[in-house]
Amino acid sequence: MKPILLHSAGSLSPLLLKFLSFALLLLLNPHAASSGEFRVTPIRLDFDNETRTAIVSVLTEGPDKLNLQIKALEWAQDSNGKDVYTDTSDIIFFPKIMTVEGGEEKTLRAGVQMPPPAREKTYRLFVEEIPQPKKKSEGVNIAIAIRFGIPVFVKPAREDAKAEINKVELSAGVLSVLVTNTGNVHLQVTSVDLKGLDSSGAEVFSEQIGGWYLLNGRTRLYTAPIPADVCAALSKIDVEVVTDRFTLKGSAEAGKTRCRP
Repeated sequence: MKPILLHSAGSLSPLLLKFLSFALLLLLNPHAASSGEFRVTPIRLDFDNETRTAIVSVLTEGPDKLNLQIKALEWAQDSNGKDVYTDTSDIIFFPKIMTVEGGEEKTLRAGVQMPPPAREKTYRLFVEEIPQPKKKSEGVNIAIAIRFGIPVFVKPAREDAKAEINKVELSAGVLSVLVTNTGNVHLQVTSVDLKGLDSSGAEVFSEQIGGWYLLNGRTRLYTAPIPADVCAALSKIDVEVVTDRFTLKGSAEAGKTRCRP
């Protein structure tokens, strides 16, 4: 049986990764084989004109030996904000495969040779466990391979961080917020905070949409359905898009006609 890959983003904590792996194991097979555990630090790499190389530490947290493979991929986002990866040779790293004994720490070296780009270039350096074959005596097991993607940012000579809210609209009971990163570096959207007000200005509704990276030049649409009974009472919805650099604000007119499908 082929191993099941559990993909993780660089922002997920090791504790959450362990929980997700364990939960998936129990759902698929209560007798499934346990996967190895490892920790990677740092969880992101930033390269610029002065910083051209970096060292990543890989530490096993379990007693078993782990075989790991490393791969660098260019990281982009499609029109829906979904991460897209393609092969690249821009990131130089060594080794490509490593064996780490239980409780041992190994070093991974990475770097770039390109000059600073006009717009930030983005990659992920994936550290992935290679599942080991099981003995016949152990029966049928499912192996979970942990894959951790380290975000890699190659910064421009001059950073220009900016973004705008292109649209805030309530239609058929669904609020849509369209955000574009108009700068030349990435933003990390912490949250999209919604606050609904009635005709007197009193707050009658609030919701928070989780955020994610928004790469330079990319647009992402955030949506939130508004409960019908609440929507009918709204006069306006205020929106705050909170990023790691600044906060964007917008608002949408509400009303019963905008709540109907």
